[in-house]
Amino acid sequence: MKTLVLIVILLGGVVWAQDPKLDFKAINKTYAEATKLSMQVKYELFFDSDAKPSDVEYGVYKRDQNNFYVKQTDKEMLITGQHILVIDNETKTLIVDKAKENINPINPLQVNLDSIFTLYQKVEFYKTGPNNALYAYRFTLKNGPYTAIDVVFNPSNYFVTEITNTYREKMNDANNIARKASLKTSFININSKPVFTTDFNESKYISSKNNSIALAASYAKYKLLTNLKK
Repeated sequence: MKTLVLIVILLGGVVWAQDPKLDFKAINKTYAEATKLSMQVKYELFFDSDAKPSDVEYGVYKRDQNNFYVKQTDKEMLITGQHILVIDNETKTLIVDKAKENINPINPLQVNLDSIFTLYQKVEFYKTGPNNALYAYRFTLKNGPYTAIDVVFNPSNYFVTEITNTYREKMNDANNIARKASLKTSFININSKPVFTTDFNESKYISSKNNSIALAASYAKYKLLTNLKK
């Protein structure tokens, strides 16, 4: 599953049930205004109608204004006002670059807002979750990597709780049998008012003085890759 890349194609709007354009417009507004945000992310790969996932991965998303921390399995990315750090804990590599002046906010949904209304054949609204308290849309797509995308959200605050991508091409399972596959991404413990302490402190990874970069003691065995002065 490590080779899977979550490429979620979405749209835009939410306020009146059963109107996807308005609903996803409200969802986008909610995330745009959430300048402080934290959540856990769970990725589950399912085959056919299996009740249990074939593979599970976990991630983390944190934002404080223009500071970001994102983790998926053994890869981390930290963005601060000074640097962008990419940490690969599997290969024990740490990449450091200068932070860009006008960085675009990292959307935890990885949303492409321009594609879905030109791709979908059919859109269906339904309710789900405990007591049907959550709203959802299923988009059936004409082409692209997915046959369908299901988006589940909380109508009380317009945060997305779940996205399921159903792949068009079959995928081999652990027994090398080609089967219909879907990737379910769940967003858990969403907090739009988190209190951060040292979450974006890059000194955990590197030290920097006069633009000279060195690895912190806990990462001394990692390989440092940077164009900045060492």
